[in-house]
Amino acid sequence: MTEAFNLKNEYGCFRTRITLESASASNWQSDTIAGYLVHTLALIEEESAVKDFRDECNSGRPPFVVSNGFPPGCLPLPFMPLPPIAPNLGKQERISCRLEIERWKDVRYVDTATFSRVISGASPETS
Repeated sequence: MTEAFNLKNEYGCFRTRITLESASASNWQSDTIAGYLVHTLALIEEESAVKDFRDECNSGRPPFVVSNGFPPGCLPLPFMPLPPIAPNLGKQERISCRLEIERWKDVRYVDTATFSRVISGASPETS
């Protein structure tokens, strides 16, 4: 079952929630999701619709872009450049900074509030 949201969020993206009715071995990578969408297009529309879709993609103007699936309410943690550790910090402060960097290294998904803070250039932590 698919629950579609026609809401454009603050990131300029549309979001759809897919609820499985049976087990799946898929990791829901973007190519798998896009493949299902194109397969559905082929089942519903004529062959020319699939050809038109393919031509748009090949010309560099895809009608949509699909991301990997991720847990509800979460987005992938954006790339964060490592903050510089000021040389004038004391040893304990440098250790604290390094531990904070290490703590975020393995985080894959964050809530939308954290995502917003990170893309605005702030720390993932609330102030």
